[in-house]
Amino acid sequence: EDSLETMHSSVSIMRKALGPLHPRTAMALRDLARFYESKDSDTAIQVYEAAIETFRASPDHHAMVGSTLNNVAVLYIKCENLDDAVEKLSDALAAYESGVERGNALNPEVAQVWKNLGECYTLRNEWESALFAYTSALGVQEDARRCHDALDSTSVDVSLDGPISFEGADDSSYADTMLRLAKATASLGRYDEAVETYEEALHIYRLMLHKSTIEADGHPSTDMVEAQDRIAHTLYCIAEIQEKNVQYDEAIALFTEAFDLRLRSDAV
Repeated sequence: EDSLETMHSSVSIMRKALGPLHPRTAMALRDLARFYESKDSDTAIQVYEAAIETFRASPDHHAMVGSTLNNVAVLYIKCENLDDAVEKLSDALAAYESGVERGNALNPEVAQVWKNLGECYTLRNEWESALFAYTSALGVQEDARRCHDALDSTSVDVSLDGPISFEGADDSSYADTMLRLAKATASLGRYDEAVETYEEALHIYRLMLHKSTIEADGHPSTDMVEAQDRIAHTLYCIAEIQEKNVQYDEAIALFTEAFDLRLRSDAV
């Protein structure tokens, strides 16, 4: 109760001190909406909508508009209101695109918007649309990873353009998108393509496990268990496809490896 009252007071202070359309007022509204997310989804959505309208008053806040629209969409997905979720996600993509047209760098957060859109289509069993959404997400992540690698290999000063975010394009997020893409591909009956994509994700997860094992210096760690679980899940998905392809020996071997990894994870 005290925290809620403090947040409402913060919004009121921002409105009086800076005006109802100031970006910091919108940020205060966003914080208030986040507080409501686990308590009252309808109120959270209303407050997010107020934040969006406030952000729209500033010409340089396309990313904040897109991000906040995505937050609203996630709440709609949780409420199984997929039509409104798709509408908000489409608006979020348009907001980010407007920022790019104004000369802003493509934001890696766009990948998560595409992934959420793909989730909506997956829940509707609209696999072609899901495939397009996940492919688009992967493309954004690949661009972000290339930019990140380029910055790592150069001493060029990019401070004038601001920092380039790598969030949402790290190995874990990248591999997760591959898993979603592979599922959509398999659901369309394109099994060979799906296996190829699953194996790309599997390679990343194995590298993550190798890295976490070295860092743990022989001791079990949360990162190790998480990597093992993801490897096990990916192996299981590939095994299901091989079973459908009547490749029973290979399917059994993959199921067995996945099961053994789950046992090792549970034993930690």
